[in-house]
Amino acid sequence: MSLFNEEDVVEETVQKLINSGIEIYILDNGCTDSTISRIQKYVGCGIIDIIKFTSVENGRQVFKLSDILEQFELAAKKLPHEWFMISDADEIKYSPWQHLSLSEGIERVDRLGYNLLNFKLFDFRPIGATPVSIGIETGLEYYSNPGSSTAIQMKCWKRNESLDIRSFGGHIILIPNSLVFPVRFINKHYPIRSAEHGLRKLRYERQARYSVAEIEKGWHTHYSAMNPNDAQTLVWQKEDLTHFDMTSERLKLFEEATELLMDASLQYAVQPKEKLESMLVEFAQRKNICPGERAKEMFDIGRKIYDLSTRFKLPPVEVASADALLVRITVSSLRSQAYLNGDLLSFQNSGDVQLVSSPAER
Repeated sequence: MSLFNEEDVVEETVQKLINSGIEIYILDNGCTDSTISRIQKYVGCGIIDIIKFTSVENGRQVFKLSDILEQFELAAKKLPHEWFMISDADEIKYSPWQHLSLSEGIERVDRLGYNLLNFKLFDFRPIGATPVSIGIETGLEYYSNPGSSTAIQMKCWKRNESLDIRSFGGHIILIPNSLVFPVRFINKHYPIRSAEHGLRKLRYERQARYSVAEIEKGWHTHYSAMNPNDAQTLVWQKEDLTHFDMTSERLKLFEEATELLMDASLQYAVQPKEKLESMLVEFAQRKNICPGERAKEMFDIGRKIYDLSTRFKLPPVEVASADALLVRITVSSLRSQAYLNGDLLSFQNSGDVQLVSSPAER
């Protein structure tokens, strides 16, 4: 998390991240207000560290996103954690499952074999001119749809040494062998909290600080429709916004994922097992996971585990961590095929199979 003058929201957002099981590494990008002093008490109990980091361009201190993202890349390589996420001080994030915290949701995604998360962005808007004094999540309940430049929020990833955060301005993380979880997580974004806050932010804290080099690259356009000299452009009419309901939005996320997966699942329903094998081999080679012959061996192992699981209750099956993904995909594909073809008994019986990753090489 990078911070610059977010004293009105930083304690609420940091505290909610910590309460959801997330540890935070913070860059102080030159704060001149009470932002840092408000969260200093969390260092060592949720905040890993607060590092002072600023950029200078043509003799002036600027907001240079590429420099900040480079620092995030370095931090992701030196910190011991398995998962990382970029989060701003004006954001509050949730898992799509009501009963799972953000960290628990990420753990579930990890167990399922994915290594990237996408977020659905909700831009919350002020509908009056008075500052929010009861907390942003309670005080701002209406949102607009994000612009095209910020709609993709693929900002949470599993540790990978070959990491590229900068190419897409931190909105799309690039790692080898990426597997994006089909259900998006929730990102509640509060960029403008009141007309007064918006005027100050746009005039002095954003437009005046942007790196000229990055503006010339086409970055930092998401506030371009707002006039920093006209407060009326910074508040919205309620009828132009949508009221946020967490239960409804979570259901929509799963509906969206269901539609996404329905097309893919039809491929499995009509394919013979030999075709499923060739699809797995092609996937393993395209993602540079292993050679084709090794992928065929993993398909055969996965098929045997699946066949046994349809007839017997199996104990947890230990699979070398390097092979676990392909074996898991094979078992899951065969189960999906059984369901779609009406073999519900095999689908039900195979549901108890547990694959346990082992660091040992086979």
